[in-house]
Amino acid sequence: MSLGKSVTLNNGLKMPLIGLGTYLSKPKEVEDAVAHALKIGYRHIDCARFYENEAEVGRGIKKSGVPREEIFITSKIWNNHRRPEYARAALEGMLKDLQVDYVDQLLIHWPIAFKPGDDMIPIDKATGKVIIDDYPISEAWKTYEQFLEEGKVKSIGVSNFNIKKLEKLLETAKVPPAANQVELHAYLQQPELVKYCQGKGIAVVAWAPLGNQASPLSIRDKVPSKRVIDDPKVKEISARVKADPAQVLLAWFTHKNIVAIPKSVTPSRIETNFKQIVLDAESIAEIDALEKNLRVDPPAWGVDIFDQGPEVMDPIEKDAIEARLAGKAGL
Repeated sequence: MSLGKSVTLNNGLKMPLIGLGTYLSKPKEVEDAVAHALKIGYRHIDCARFYENEAEVGRGIKKSGVPREEIFITSKIWNNHRRPEYARAALEGMLKDLQVDYVDQLLIHWPIAFKPGDDMIPIDKATGKVIIDDYPISEAWKTYEQFLEEGKVKSIGVSNFNIKKLEKLLETAKVPPAANQVELHAYLQQPELVKYCQGKGIAVVAWAPLGNQASPLSIRDKVPSKRVIDDPKVKEISARVKADPAQVLLAWFTHKNIVAIPKSVTPSRIETNFKQIVLDAESIAEIDALEKNLRVDPPAWGVDIFDQGPEVMDPIEKDAIEARLAGKAGL
């Protein structure tokens, strides 16, 4: 399935260690990016209903000419489509947009449910807070298990779950999650979570692996996010091993058997990210030492996602999302 290395999931399916992320990719750009990535050897594409570009991803897959069975496609259902009827409609819309009969992996995007409906970030006008739905994760998981039985997905997993939430899910799950996709990079290494997941046979997938996700706070303040890829130590290692900084960081993930899904729409960058290198022990240790416990893209919804107390609700999160989704369908 992959022209590079892969990790074997707990159901025997192989997931390529390097994939193409599609978050914040504009429609025409993402179509061309997906097609180019697949043509040069990528076999893992990461998408989500929330990204609102799966139709373009589907066209990119078709344009590439790569057979469907060679491609590992991951997608996610958003928080407002947690209940069975909404989740099923989201899955059907996903398959239609991607022009496929199944996805290789379907994830619960966040461990929180919003008010069911077409509004992706439903806000209570009286309180200014996100409207939460108390629908249990355990019930949502049963729906995902049903999708698995129907053959519409080949594996099921979660995203942005901490150890506590994974333990709660495993208490009732008939099928354990195959993967947990989380923010993970040299500034946010989450070693305890990685150890827990890998010990349970749950593959770890890193989003924002280069630490350069555009966060609501950086957009508001008109300053760039703290980018791991720009760290002096990363640049030092890059010069020493004669490789691109992104290649250095992605090699760090591969060494730890963690899947990484860097996003790019630039052909040369897509190619660079796919050229895998191997780092020596010294370089691995130097990157390990960069840990800052720093999230570059916290959800900022004013709710408690990580069991560390409610995060501040940042108005720009709502404004930016509404502007981006203006005139687009909810599913």
